[in-house]
Amino acid sequence: RYSMRAKISDPADKEVRPGATSYTLGNQGRNGSTETQKWTMAPRGSGIPKPTNQPGPGEYAQPSTLYGSHPMLPVAGRVPKTTTKRSTPSDALTMGGTTPAPHDYKVTADGEFGSVAQAKAPKYSMRARISDPADKEVRPGATTYTLGMAGRQGIMSTPCWSMAPRGTGIPKPQNQPGPGEYAQPSTLYGSHPMLPVSGRVHMGGSERWNHKVEERPD
Repeated sequence: RYSMRAKISDPADKEVRPGATSYTLGNQGRNGSTETQKWTMAPRGSGIPKPTNQPGPGEYAQPSTLYGSHPMLPVAGRVPKTTTKRSTPSDALTMGGTTPAPHDYKVTADGEFGSVAQAKAPKYSMRARISDPADKEVRPGATTYTLGMAGRQGIMSTPCWSMAPRGTGIPKPQNQPGPGEYAQPSTLYGSHPMLPVSGRVHMGGSERWNHKVEERPD
């Protein structure tokens, strides 16, 4: 048996100085960088002072003046002063109220185009068809008859002849058996109705072929 020695180490593997493939040139060429000049844009809010940390107009609650309550002005109430809270549209979603939504109203009619409040063009209806007095006539009319090929001069068809059947003049065969009506027993076992023929196989007690068909179980 022979074995192979280990691979000899390459002295270049011990080199700690970077090689040619250690540098990434990128867009550098022999005359310098091949890139175009680039500039950065100042942010949109550059030079604009930041807003002071104070509340805006939307931070203050603006109560309704329906009940005569206002934080600054004495306003008389426009509705009777009650202790119940006035419902808002959002109560139907949060509190399960009975406030109807826009889709709860039926603004269209069945079979109509558009809203029921829209102006529409006038509509007209047609009366029923007047019955024809000829429909009550019991006598046959012109369309009751089928003319077919008949014209005013008579029938418009050419003369027609019929051909005799194929077996015309040929007598029918006699009522007697044909060659296929007679059984032709085999002569393998030396049995023939007319000729004494010796058997060609051993005369056995079993039949040569079982013609009975066995029924398969279901």
